[in-house]
Amino acid sequence: MKLRLFHKIGEQGEDSAGVRRFVVENRLEDLIEFSNVTYDGARQAMHELAGPDAAAPVLLVDGKALHGKPAIIDWLKTNVLCLRD
Repeated sequence: MKLRLFHKIGEQGEDSAGVRRFVVENRLEDLIEFSNVTYDGARQAMHELAGPDAAAPVLLVDGKALHGKPAIIDWLKTNVLCLRD
């Protein structure tokens, strides 16, 4: 399974920070590629892969986009954390 998190650091990045915090607290960093959308290349990739109106945070799961902190954390709890127990 390939996971890529498009996140935002800085102003208006509170939801992204919450997702990153969850990932770190649950030691999932080794499973997820991080892309900071404050950089043009990452933002462009997010829009190409998740849609032109996508806003961070977005988690790509094998090419499928999950949008928003609640959906991302719920998916990680259901599909990743359960495998680590």
